[in-house]
Parts: sequence; structure tokens; C-alpha cells
Amino acid sequence: MVEIGGEVRTRGLNASGEAWKIGIDSPGLSSLPGEDIRMILALQDVAVATSGDYRNYFEYDGKIFSHTIDPATGRPVVHDLASTTVVAKNCMEADALATALMVMGKDKGLTFIESVKDVEALFITRRGKDHFDVFQSSGFKQYVFK
Repeated sequence: MVEIGGEVRTRGLNASGEAWKIGIDSPGLSSLPGEDIRMILALQDVAVATSGDYRNYFEYDGKIFSHTIDPATGRPVVHDLASTTVVAKNCMEADALATALMVMGKDKGLTFIESVKDVEALFITRRGKDHFDVFQSSGFKQYVFK
């Protein structure tokens, strides 16, 4: 398992002979990395990347503005998607898709990711500052550690 800058690539099994366990942070604005794990993934021979609005953002008049820029408007994305996690064959694909899904938003992103072969995604939307809803692509549950 190799992690560089938040992207993770797994190969084979860990020293215990099990799939690698990777935690997905809840996108709380005040929590530190690893402080509030939303879900644990069990991964083998895949890569994972997460993009979100909860580490790099600014707040103005009570509204959160992401560091992710919508290329169509040149402005920060404006929707309730707080985090996307993508599992793919390699880190480059996972990272690029996680960012693209953050631009698309949950509905367009979920529709899009269902059309991409061998890629699954987790979407966490924000309701208020610290309330969330979780959505998954059709095959994502195979990676969720029980």
C-alpha cells in the first residue's frame, strides 16, 4: 500500500493476509484528518482518491465555497456535494475522476460514473455544516469493509 498526497494504491494483501483497510473521513468542516472516519474500505489491487470541500475552503456569509473550480463558470462549484471517493485501477484515474465528480455534483456524477467501466464512487452530500447523506455507485459496496 502506497499513499502519496492523499491518493492510495494497493497491491496484494497486507501483512495479516487481508485486504488493505483505508478509512474515508467524514467531511466535517472542523474535524482533523482521521478524526471522524465515515467508512472503511477493504482494497486489493486498486487505487482510491477522495476530493472534497472540507479541507480547502472559505466561508462567506455562512456559505461554504470549495477550492474546486467549475471550468464552465470559473467560480467555485456551488452544490451540496461535500466529498467524492473513487476506486479505480490506478491513482491518476481515481484522482482525476474524484475531482471531475466534485465539479459535476452528485446527480450528474452518479449518472456519469455508472457509465465508466471498472470504476466505482462514493458521494457524500452536506445538509447543514455537519449532517450528511451518503450515496454509492452500483458496485461500490464490494469495497466497503463490514
